[in-house]
Amino acid sequence: MWRIIDIGGDDLFLHTERDSLVAVRDSKEQSRVHFSDIHSIICHSYGAVYSDKMFKKCLEFNIPLIICDDKHTPQGMLLPFMQHTDAGKRFKLQLNATVPQKKRAWKMIIEEKLRNQAKLLEAVELPFDKIKQLSKHVLSGDSDNKEAQGARIYFQSLFGKDFLRTSDNEINALLNYAYTVLRSCVARAVIGAGLHPSLGLHHSANHNPYCLVDDLMEPFRPFADGIVLDIIKNYDDITICPQIKKDIIHMSKMSIHYQRENLEFTTAMQYYTQNFFRYLEGGEMKFPKFDYDFAL
Repeated sequence: MWRIIDIGGDDLFLHTERDSLVAVRDSKEQSRVHFSDIHSIICHSYGAVYSDKMFKKCLEFNIPLIICDDKHTPQGMLLPFMQHTDAGKRFKLQLNATVPQKKRAWKMIIEEKLRNQAKLLEAVELPFDKIKQLSKHVLSGDSDNKEAQGARIYFQSLFGKDFLRTSDNEINALLNYAYTVLRSCVARAVIGAGLHPSLGLHHSANHNPYCLVDDLMEPFRPFADGIVLDIIKNYDDITICPQIKKDIIHMSKMSIHYQRENLEFTTAMQYYTQNFFRYLEGGEMKFPKFDYDFAL
């Protein structure tokens, strides 16, 4: 079973030995994990030293390496390219996608995101009808920005009328970290599907080289929000700590539904990104489904 590795603490030396990632501090080995067991790596460490071979092993094993700031927001990501046998063909298909095709896909993504937000609000017994209604009136390309309208209602319903995603607080730190884990899951799936992460649908590639990852992860943000709600419910102190990180990372191993199958989250993301490629070929977009039993 793949593991998401979180690298925290100061003065670490990260290197490789016999195809394993090794973390060393003060000449003492702290941990050792074989690269074949790693799904992705999230780095929060200050003053860490990374060996050149570690980066190359991450690329060889298709492991996304995400560097975060002190607010747990991603600052950069290392991803391998051209690992798929049909990568060139798939890049070309992405480049040739028509504007109506992209707008139709974005419309469906926002519809699904709004439906999932409404389902979470309903699961925790909060008013959800406004967002559910918004999901029924999304235009092509979400041209009148139903996504932003829904976000304002949604976050204030979950966390109070004064809540802003731009504020520096513990809840936003949890959300940032949960979205980072989600992003790593989708990033690996995008690369595995032979798709180029900078050839997106809606997010601009001018300031975001991973815009396709951010496009495709949107319907699953409410899943991550549910994880955060569960942590808020079960912890007196919600300041991010190693145990809370483990609880959030567990999201990657949870079971969700895709095409009548129960699949581990990371596996479902692989099917989902492959389905997106088939959409570009002329097929239909299909989204994994999930419940919020854990957030109740």
